[in-house]
Amino acid sequence: MKKYAYLFGLLMCWGVQTAQAQLYDCPEEIFPRQDKATKLWGYKNFMGEWRVPATFVKAYSFEGKNAIVIQGKQYGILNCEGRLVATGYDEFASFIFGKGWGKIGGKWALVDDKGRQLIAPTYSQIKEISPRTGSLTWVEKQEKWGLISKENGRFIIPLEYDSYLNLSDSAAIVRQANTFRVMEYARGTVVQDNISAVLPLGGNPALYAFRRNGKWGVINSFASLVMPIDADTVWRSGNHLYIKQNNKTGVRTLRGRDVILCEYDEITPFSEGFVRVRKGNLCGLVSQKGEIAVPVQYDAAEAVHNQQTILRKNNTYGVWNVRTNQFVIPLSQQLIQRNDKYEFYAVTTENKAFFTGLDGKKLNQEAFDSIYVNDDITRMRVRDKGRFKFYNAQLLRYASELNFEQAQPFVGDFACVKNNGFWGVINAQGVQTLPYSYEEAPVYLSVAGVNKQLLKIKEKGSYGVAEATGKLLLNVQYQEVVPSEQKLFKVKQSDKWGLVRLNAEPVVEPTYSQMSNGQDSPAGTPEFPAIVKKGKKVGLLNAKGEQVFEAEAETLQFLGDGVYGYVSKQKWNLVNVQGKPVEVSGIEEIRPFSEHLAAAKSAGRWGFVTANGQWQMQPQYETVTDFNGKSAYVQTNGKWGAVNRNGKFLLPAEYDGYEVLSNGTRHLIKK
Repeated sequence: MKKYAYLFGLLMCWGVQTAQAQLYDCPEEIFPRQDKATKLWGYKNFMGEWRVPATFVKAYSFEGKNAIVIQGKQYGILNCEGRLVATGYDEFASFIFGKGWGKIGGKWALVDDKGRQLIAPTYSQIKEISPRTGSLTWVEKQEKWGLISKENGRFIIPLEYDSYLNLSDSAAIVRQANTFRVMEYARGTVVQDNISAVLPLGGNPALYAFRRNGKWGVINSFASLVMPIDADTVWRSGNHLYIKQNNKTGVRTLRGRDVILCEYDEITPFSEGFVRVRKGNLCGLVSQKGEIAVPVQYDAAEAVHNQQTILRKNNTYGVWNVRTNQFVIPLSQQLIQRNDKYEFYAVTTENKAFFTGLDGKKLNQEAFDSIYVNDDITRMRVRDKGRFKFYNAQLLRYASELNFEQAQPFVGDFACVKNNGFWGVINAQGVQTLPYSYEEAPVYLSVAGVNKQLLKIKEKGSYGVAEATGKLLLNVQYQEVVPSEQKLFKVKQSDKWGLVRLNAEPVVEPTYSQMSNGQDSPAGTPEFPAIVKKGKKVGLLNAKGEQVFEAEAETLQFLGDGVYGYVSKQKWNLVNVQGKPVEVSGIEEIRPFSEHLAAAKSAGRWGFVTANGQWQMQPQYETVTDFNGKSAYVQTNGKWGAVNRNGKFLLPAEYDGYEVLSNGTRHLIKK
């Protein structure tokens, strides 16, 4: 056994050395190591002997016969002998196969293992395609992109495109003005041309929809056409493509083969190999082979689960088994509900409800008025003779003998119940933890950092807060109670807002006529600093109860990026979260920040400002859209164009308008 273990070890070592040798060509293998005394880096051999002295701020592993090192603040290239063959660079992207891209003076150059610049510092950006295995690099100069070969320095795709989307190591989508192309790298050829829109469909394998002359087709990451250009709309769901032609929906495989022809008004995603289809007001099921499993003659058909579907026709329900092609429960029931998690049905017939298994056989002896099938299985609400009870559908018996006028489902170990016109709370054992005293069903509150179940309670028109266990936290004395950050509550009393802690300790007495809160404030408004108003003044209140800003204004609005705005003397003024002014003048109108820029209007023209009040683009446009990604649309002289964050036109102002696609992407259009 020892002999075999020894041989196995030798084979393993040989395999590792062979694998490493593919990227390592120096006569002696050396590794980057840090000198503990100096904290500098050098290279040692396998025996731990220094082969290159530790003089570098950082040293990287050898790839081939070279390694990238940092000496001082500059990057360089080291050879096997420990000699710097290239130095003085700001950065190296990679260095392998004897070549690499180095940045110097803000521009990228192609450098070889002798330190020569095969391509002078020219490009503002580079993006290598699989640097360890390939030799292709996207390069950018004056905001135009092209694809270059490191082997010979020649362009495979010319330097004339505004942007690109890399599909794989062999293909990309490029954009020039408002037109896209699909290009294949090997010969630099155009595979698809005159494309007006591109839509990534996601998934694995990756697919991309493209539109030409109003019709959509689909390619894969290798630029091969997998679906013809014949669809009005296309989207992906799982392993299928859904298309529309002449306002009818069909399904194709990921290779473009028709599974279901475009003859239905609606098709749902597949469930257990079946889709629900609709023609007009009638529904049916179709298999992934395109075969009719349930004829299109029912008013409703649910998704297949456990090879069964609930069908409805003329207000009667039944359960159909798609494997046996027969009804498990006849199409004669008043109502059938399914609990997918626990695999049973709640069936109502002759005004009585009961449980059945998947085979349609009745499970319980009791009969109820109704069953709330989606509740927890051990404490499921049922209604019997007008009263609510909790039933254990697993053990097929009542969870307790208690009954109620109304009941809400259990949340954890507690449920809100109603008797004699008032609401209270019980626990899982049926013990009452909060009395029948409340006019409305208590509302569960989510408070960060608090693991206990808290409830907002209402009694005699006032609100308070209690634990579900019965402990009263905030007395029932407020007009409103809203949970906030840091275990604080924003409370309203006598028409004034204040702040209290979870233990009822006041932070700020109710003195403000308005206070922003998660209940009636615009979406995205932070909890703190809160926007407050007292008299004719607005301000910002932090979580410590300190007012960090005050101004005379009608309203104060959160704009995003930590900036608030208010109007004074018909001009907008900005402040940050600390309440400090953001210096910017002359703003007549401003929109919330998007991509860290806010569209703002001054002297009748629109531009974009940053969160520190700087005009990123001076007001010069008739109107603008918000930034979406790296671009915004602007209108000048009645025509639309696209600009980047620096105000440079990506698309000239020669378009009549723009459209927004279903996935949120935008496109300029000419009428």
